[in-house]
Amino acid sequence: MFTEAFMEELATRVAAKVVMTLQPQPQNRLMDLKTAAEYMGCTASALRQAANNGKVPRTKLGKRIMFDRERLDRFIEEHTI
Repeated sequence: MFTEAFMEELATRVAAKVVMTLQPQPQNRLMDLKTAAEYMGCTASALRQAANNGKVPRTKLGKRIMFDRERLDRFIEEHTI
């Protein structure tokens, strides 16, 4: 039905697509409020309130409040019981 060469080429292409799919995708270090809230597993309003109260680290970029992924990771580690 299919030649061995065709099957090998097909297997090689499928394997390459699987490898590309499984490789981690680059992520931005700074996240906006919505993305950071999803990352933290809370609502945007809860994260905004915690940031405004100085409980969660934030970064100002112009008028925008951004959240640094590495600082959020440290915050999580430091506040894990």
